[in-house]
Amino acid sequence: MTRKRCIKILMEAIGSSKYRQTEKAFLVCQKIAREDVPNVSNENVLIAMLFKGADMAGDMEDLEIEMRCMARGTWLRMRQSMKYNRPFQGGAA
Repeated sequence: MTRKRCIKILMEAIGSSKYRQTEKAFLVCQKIAREDVPNVSNENVLIAMLFKGADMAGDMEDLEIEMRCMARGTWLRMRQSMKYNRPFQGGAA
């Protein structure tokens, strides 16, 4: 997934219209993630940010943002697991 697409998904989930600020936040999180895992994907950074955003929105009692972040993060995680499980399903004999 491209960085631009990840930023747009994040903007949609948190209800932001400020691309530059969201991009800066994404790049900072990506830099921090790359300190631990050098080849971390944009999608993994996005999923982590969405679940952390849901956590923070829950603390601030903003149910709408919390639910959008949880829904998008869960959907991306399921899509990712399906992508990785597909090659191991085997074929018909």
